[in-house]
Amino acid sequence: MRSYLEVAGDFAILYFLLPPQWFSGKLQTIVDAFYLSGVTITTVGYGDITPSHDLGKLLVLYEVWIGLVLIVVTFGTYLGQVQRREA
Repeated sequence: MRSYLEVAGDFAILYFLLPPQWFSGKLQTIVDAFYLSGVTITTVGYGDITPSHDLGKLLVLYEVWIGLVLIVVTFGTYLGQVQRREA
């Protein structure tokens, strides 16, 4: 869980540092950047803030991919521990 939050925070900082013109919608404050990152990494994707620049699009795709991988690894680790306890 901590890794998930760290990745979301890192991407939020990246989004905040990018020019606001690279995103359609309101991305003006660090809170907006954390919102975008949280919605992206959880793959909810409301669509109210979307990347309009190629680099922004790639960063969003990369964050989604990392979020999915972290979920799979977390479940795999958890299930592996449960299986070892039962054996």
